[in-house]
Amino acid sequence: MRKPLISLLLALLLAFSGVVCAGAANAPLVLGYCESDPYVEFDIQLYYLLLGMEEYGLIGGVAEQINSNMTALEMWTLISNINDPSWKIHFSGDVYVSLIDQAYSSLTNPEQNALIDSMITTAQVDLMLTMGTSAGLAIAELESATPLVNFVAADPFKSGIVAGTETSGIANRWAHVDVDAFGRTIQVMDDIFSPTSVGVVYANNNEAYIYSGADVLDQFCRERGITVHKQYVEDEFDEGAYNLYVQQLHDAHDALSSSIDVFILTTSLLEAEDYAYVLDPLFDAGIPVYSINSSYDVECGALLAAEASDFPNIGRFGADTLLRYIQGASLDSLPQIYQTAPFLVINYDTARRIGYQPGFDMLLSASTIYVNQADE
Repeated sequence: MRKPLISLLLALLLAFSGVVCAGAANAPLVLGYCESDPYVEFDIQLYYLLLGMEEYGLIGGVAEQINSNMTALEMWTLISNINDPSWKIHFSGDVYVSLIDQAYSSLTNPEQNALIDSMITTAQVDLMLTMGTSAGLAIAELESATPLVNFVAADPFKSGIVAGTETSGIANRWAHVDVDAFGRTIQVMDDIFSPTSVGVVYANNNEAYIYSGADVLDQFCRERGITVHKQYVEDEFDEGAYNLYVQQLHDAHDALSSSIDVFILTTSLLEAEDYAYVLDPLFDAGIPVYSINSSYDVECGALLAAEASDFPNIGRFGADTLLRYIQGASLDSLPQIYQTAPFLVINYDTARRIGYQPGFDMLLSASTIYVNQADE
């Protein structure tokens, strides 16, 4: 009688183990979030990534609750408070990191890493969603080697977030890569303006040299005999020093305005209401301002941009990556490259102010033309 009893107990034990394993396998993937700083492109990319997750069946019922005007923090707070049991992905309300916040920026690098690692471990986060170069590098340095996916980094390969372009080349890491995004949009600038000299402002460090696109601009202009005039403004500052940053940008633009044909606008921390003041010296001198950063800059007052970031489809690409990871694929085996042709965006009010007349073909090919912004 003992053999059948033992067999029955073993069968029950195996069945119970199967239930436990199946439950673990079906547990939602818990995401944490880290951004370099509050930045509108991060907000936009997170919005479209969430829409992509819903489209791919990873979450549900979110599209009607979020909108493209919300900040990343607002969206993260909202969805982490929902975390529906049916979702395949959950969002940790305890692990939302903005590296510019004083809680992190006031620490030494080892202290910051230890704090973030402790938060991730305590909250049992499975994967970190990172936005921007600094955030990707910060999470990549953690002792826990927490898996990460990275978006909106200018060049995650050059900056060292990943070791390859087609695939990451590093276990537990993946980054969206757009090969030569800066080169394509700078080529459009040259086709339109054919300048002999350009100006650019960025922070005077190697990381900023890459994420601003200044390295690509230098190479492009060197090959074509275009002179690059530079000014440096630090983009890392203590809380409360934003107004000084704005003034320094204004002064840097003023210093460049007498010696350039075109100003190249790169990554900045400007609030929408401060673009007018900061760009005034350039506009007063009749200098076109061309953004290699974002069409948002044009909405805020820059003359032109050739936007190379297709946020909606990058969101779908990222959601597909997460789905395949959940299904068992390793991050370092998944494709990273997604790129599109640049699309032109024009601010017609700025064109009139500086006396620039876009050609009919340019207006016809533009995806967006901003008009009468000051009157709205």
